[in-house]
Amino acid sequence: MTPTVLVLLGLASVAAILALIIKAKAHPFLALLIVSIALALVAGIPLQDIVPSLVDGMGATLGSVALIVTLGAMLGRIIEVSGGADVLANTLLRRFGPDRAPWALGAAAFIFGVPVFVDVALIVLMPIILSVGRRLQGNMLNYALPTVMGLLTVHVVLPPHPGIVGGAEIMGADVGMVLLLGIVPALLMWLSSQLIVPLVTRRVFSPVPALSTEAQKMMEEDSGQSGQASPSSEKAPSAGLVILMIIIPLVLIMGQTITLMTLPSDSLAVRIFGFIGASPMALLIGVVIATFVLGFRRGWGASHAEEVINSSLPPVAAVAESLIVV
Repeated sequence: MTPTVLVLLGLASVAAILALIIKAKAHPFLALLIVSIALALVAGIPLQDIVPSLVDGMGATLGSVALIVTLGAMLGRIIEVSGGADVLANTLLRRFGPDRAPWALGAAAFIFGVPVFVDVALIVLMPIILSVGRRLQGNMLNYALPTVMGLLTVHVVLPPHPGIVGGAEIMGADVGMVLLLGIVPALLMWLSSQLIVPLVTRRVFSPVPALSTEAQKMMEEDSGQSGQASPSSEKAPSAGLVILMIIIPLVLIMGQTITLMTLPSDSLAVRIFGFIGASPMALLIGVVIATFVLGFRRGWGASHAEEVINSSLPPVAAVAESLIVV
C-alpha cells in the first residue's frame, strides 16, 4: 500500500472518529478503538497482529490491563443501568425459592460480578439484598454474606478484574487460559463460602434494617397509584438476555484459547478467534452488542448511551493511575 493511500486512510480515520463522537455520540474511547481496528483491517495488517498493535500503542502493561478493565467496566455499567442485576437476582429468587434465598443471592452476585467491579456491584445489589431481607426477615447476614463472597470470589480469581489481569500480564500468562482454568477454583471457592455462611450466622445475628417512616410512606404511595408496572420494569431485560451479554465475551476469549490448543496454528479458525477472541476485542464486541441489545433496542438514545458508558470510567481511572505510578 502506497504512502499516499495510507495518508488518505489516516485522514478518513480522523473524519470517522469525529463523526462517531459528534454525530453518533459515541464515547471517544470506543470511537478511537473501533476506528483503529477498522483502519488496521483496511491497511492489511494481519488479524493476529491487530490487538498486539493496540496494546503496544498504549504501552506494555498499561495497554493490556487498561483495555480489558475499561471495556469490562463499560459492559458491567450497561448491564447495571439496564436493570439487569435486579432482574437476575429476582429470577434466581423465584427459581431457588425463599428457603434458598442466600444461594440465589450468591449465584446472582457470582454471575453479575464477572464483568463488574466489586464495589460497584455491591452498591447495585445492596437494594436487592435489603429488599429480600425485609421480605423474608431473619438474620441480615444470611443475605449479605453470600452476596459479598460471590462478588469477592470472581473479583480475585477471574478476568477482566484488574488484579488477576495484571498478574497474568506480569507473569506472561494467557488471559483466556487464566479465565478457562479459573472458573473451576472460582466455583469451588464460592461453594465453600456458601457452606461456611451458616456457621457464621449461627454465632452472629444482625437484624434486618427497618424502613424509615419516609421510605414507608413513599412505598405506600407508589403501591396505591396504579396496578400497572412501572416503565422501567416493563423495559427490563430478561435474565437469559443478561446472562447472554455476560458470557458472549467470555466464550470468545475461551474460544481463542481452545482453538490454539486443538487446531493447527495456520488454520482459519485460529486466525479468526485469535482476532475476535483476544480479550480487548472480545470485550469490545460485548460492549457493542450490549449497547444495542440492552440500550438502543430498549429506548436509549445516543446521548443516554454515552452518559452510561461515561459513568463507568471513574473506577477505571484509579486502576490506570496505579499502573502509571508503578
